[in-house]
This record gives sequence, C-alpha cells and structure tokens, in this order.
Amino acid sequence: WVLKGQAPTIAGGWIRDGAYQVVASDGRMLGVAENRDLKSPAVLTRDSGALENLIWFYHLGNNEYRMIKLNAGLPFEGGASSVFINWDSEADTQRWLLRKEGAKLMIIHKASGEALDWEGDRIMTRPRNSSSASPLWSLVGEATI
Repeated sequence: WVLKGQAPTIAGGWIRDGAYQVVASDGRMLGVAENRDLKSPAVLTRDSGALENLIWFYHLGNNEYRMIKLNAGLPFEGGASSVFINWDSEADTQRWLLRKEGAKLMIIHKASGEALDWEGDRIMTRPRNSSSASPLWSLVGEATI
C-alpha cells in the first residue's frame, strides 16, 4: 500500500485502521473455516497465536469499515444471515458499522442492519438485541496505522 509517505487512512473512525483480534464473549475469535476458499463461512476459532486470528479493519468514513481476513486477503461479506469471505466489492454487503455497547462493541452489517452474532461455532447476522451477550465483541489491537 505505502510506497512513500503516510499510509492512506480516513480519519474519524471509532478505531484506527489496523490488525485486530475480534473476540466473542466466550473468548473465541472471529475466523473462517478455510482461509483460501471463496465464500468460506465465518466461524469462531481458538487463539492460535498467529496471523490466523487477525482481521484488518479498514475505515471507509462515517465509522464504517471493511473487515479483511488478514491471512486470506479477502473481506467478510454478509448475506441472508450468513457471513463469509469473498472478493473485494464496493457493495454495502462488505461494509460494517461499529457501535459501542459499554466496554464492548456491536458490529453491524450495513446492508441488513443486523448485528454480527454467533451460535455454536457459526457466525451469522441477526436482528440487534442488546440483551444478548453473543452479539457483543471485544477488539484486541495487534498493529495499527
């Protein structure tokens, strides 16, 4: 990305552009079933202490982000309540909004307005429900610009 000078960033997001672990309320992390397979479903994984658990948050303005699985180089996309990795697109299906909920955050799918949520190992989007702990996430920053 950066050949000379500063990295391209858009100011004003709730978090800085960078690599984060996205941690569920039970301590598992956002990942995918197969890193190099298009449309591979998002799942919860255990910490492997490697690139496996890193998601790059790229701020697009207005607290809107693209979330890219770092070791796959593919962004997360939502559709019909499912979440998976896919080729880059400018569509709202690959845009996510962050909303603070106390010390945690809710990750909201721009196209559907639903929250990133989980059940078992499976990641999906569901209507926002602040009374449930599963759509609340923590970010652990690993590297930011």
